[in-house]
Amino acid sequence: AVLTEIMSKAGDLLGAPQIVLAWSDTEEAAVNVAWMADGRVMWKEDPADTYGTIVSPTLVGRTFQTTNAALDRSRVVVITRGRFLRRRCRPVDERLRARFNMRAVQSWPLEGELVRGRLFCLDKSALSLDELTMGEFVARLATTRLDGLYLLSRLQDARALEERVRVARDLHDSLLQSQAGAAVHLLAARRLLERDPAAGKHRLEEVQQQLEHGELEMRAFIRDLRPPRQAAEVARVGVGERLQNQAQRIEPQWEIRL
Repeated sequence: AVLTEIMSKAGDLLGAPQIVLAWSDTEEAAVNVAWMADGRVMWKEDPADTYGTIVSPTLVGRTFQTTNAALDRSRVVVITRGRFLRRRCRPVDERLRARFNMRAVQSWPLEGELVRGRLFCLDKSALSLDELTMGEFVARLATTRLDGLYLLSRLQDARALEERVRVARDLHDSLLQSQAGAAVHLLAARRLLERDPAAGKHRLEEVQQQLEHGELEMRAFIRDLRPPRQAAEVARVGVGERLQNQAQRIEPQWEIRL
């Protein structure tokens, strides 16, 4: 049900004929792939190394699009520090690309506390840079939703204290309401970008603030559940990456370099 909701919402927000999710749980050696077939969500779990890094190493953690992912030197547009850059490479691991016959592709990273992966939008007749930017918000919605799903699963599997499970469910329900509102704003922003770019950009900034608030709540709760030693290790290893991610979000918004 959760995957159906994520993929249906992503498809509606991005106007995508096909959505593919590929992600890994940070504690399991497997890669999950989900897609739509005959109106139903299909989900398969493969060994961790099945698709390598999923995308080209130069595109890991990046938002990008290409009109033909089948070429060895595809023309790829990448968002880097708020700018659109062009490069040539094979953007998607060939095993994953061939599995879904990927040609026209837009893709965004999923970088949560408990999940890492990619969101792919396939088979659109035209690729828009505005929708590529908006897709970053859709990916963040999907990431938070998946984090919440795995959080509840881990708490139940570990037979956590009833109070913590209750708090997690309350947080999960609160985030669902927040995300529903964000999705409505994203639909409005998508329409505004076509006729009033300035108003559309302002609406996207409002959505960004709403998403960041929910992300902070979810990340803080997950970190509080970790044993002290594990939490310290995560903080030590991930601090550089988190600072870089925050810098990439702040720089284009405030037009400064960090």
